[in-house]
Amino acid sequence: MAKKAHHIHNVGDIVTFSFFDGGTYTGKITHLTYQGDNVESVKTKYDMPTYKIHVDNHNGFTIYPCITEHRIKRKDKTALQASKEFISRPEFKVSKPKVKTKSELDEAIDAQKDFINRGQ
Repeated sequence: MAKKAHHIHNVGDIVTFSFFDGGTYTGKITHLTYQGDNVESVKTKYDMPTYKIHVDNHNGFTIYPCITEHRIKRKDKTALQASKEFISRPEFKVSKPKVKTKSELDEAIDAQKDFINRGQ
């Protein structure tokens, strides 16, 4: 067995790559593999790291398996940068509840006092 080659990119990295159809796509790495590891009749080539990349498109998403490092043009964002941007989006900001000047108990007591004093 050959020594396993290290993957340059990590799971969660956003990369731009060219596919066999000539198109250039940008997606997120979801799985690190080696060439031939998912086919039983082919010997796994541990010296050829590959990636499974998830690309969002107008139909939903497409998964591109077996993308080699030679097809990846550039790394757009690391997994850490992508997660920080995802968490810092406005819809994920937690808003603090507004603090009331009087508690509900104080408001109820004042309402009762007003009711009692109205009859005098």
